[in-house]
Amino acid sequence: MAWTQRHRLRATLDRQAYYSAGSLCLWLRLAGSVESSRVLWTLAAFILYALVHVEFRHIGGFVVLAWAIAYRMFREGVQEGIWRTVVLVAAVALASSVMAPLPKIVIQTALDVAKSRIVSDQYEIAQQLSTLGLLPGDQIASIGAPFGSHFARLGRLKFVAEVMDENIELFWRLDEQRKVEVFRSLASTGARAVIATGLPVAERSHWMRLADSDYYECTLDGR
Repeated sequence: MAWTQRHRLRATLDRQAYYSAGSLCLWLRLAGSVESSRVLWTLAAFILYALVHVEFRHIGGFVVLAWAIAYRMFREGVQEGIWRTVVLVAAVALASSVMAPLPKIVIQTALDVAKSRIVSDQYEIAQQLSTLGLLPGDQIASIGAPFGSHFARLGRLKFVAEVMDENIELFWRLDEQRKVEVFRSLASTGARAVIATGLPVAERSHWMRLADSDYYECTLDGR
């Protein structure tokens, strides 16, 4: 399993830790008074996606449904005083899952703003791409998911193709001829350039670094 796949799986499981802890507490408290088999059917959606390709954005709705049903089971068939405990545990689990990442996000954002990295890097990248001939409305491609590539919005560029995250390592291991084939495929979508981050050192001579950042550009015109 590629590193990106393991990272995605771990991130997905981390999001469920608080709900799992809450349901475990309720299960220990109410064991024998609920029927657990009612929630199993929601796993069918996960199994169907697992046969093809799984990303959290694909199964997010089913995850919400699964936890809603799970906590609803604890709500039914219990005494009035106990279901208030169910509501409290569910609220704590929800609040914890939302609040837990916030300190890290706030600290990282503050550091980025203090170093002017968010504004200056993205703006400078957009300007440099403009000087390279990319105009508003032009289409571009990416090696890996282009999340966080705000320069595209600033330059009014549009991502139309990408090498998926799980294929990045495989892409960099390709020989030059196979890379050229990939570039031609990306160019066939109308993309005029490809953007990448985290380039292996051996590859950097073939790409142009954008501003003082980890973004690199390779022109597809003429391929």
